[in-house]
Amino acid sequence: MSKKHYLLAAFLVMSATPSLAQQWQQLGTYDESTYYFINPKTFSIGKDGTVSTWTKREFNVDVAKTVKESIPPEKIKGKKTHVYYEEYDCAGQKKRILTGMTYDNEAATMKDQEKTGWLPIPVGLEKNIFDGVCRKANAGK
Repeated sequence: MSKKHYLLAAFLVMSATPSLAQQWQQLGTYDESTYYFINPKTFSIGKDGTVSTWTKREFNVDVAKTVKESIPPEKIKGKKTHVYYEEYDCAGQKKRILTGMTYDNEAATMKDQEKTGWLPIPVGLEKNIFDGVCRKANAGK
């Protein structure tokens, strides 16, 4: 199975299967229509202190529909979805993407996300996700 097919299968299972979709835990929102999540079943802290977990970002969520239909956080879908397996260095204030994909829910297109090197945490959405992941890691110590 190619990497692309593996990622697509993993994403579909994690987002479509009710019992697995509920494993997404909302960390917060950014601006008015972006929601971000982690999958706590994949959350781990390495011996070196780095934190690894699957993360999900839902962009351009129809907030009015979400509220009106009382859609639970784990079932929220935006116009675009980014799902990454990431590693965070909380002490060093950096992160890297190990694998993942981006999905355009309107056009039904998918793009692989390649592995990145260690990157500083930018201000904004990524800083919010970083803070949430590191806060969860510190709470687990």
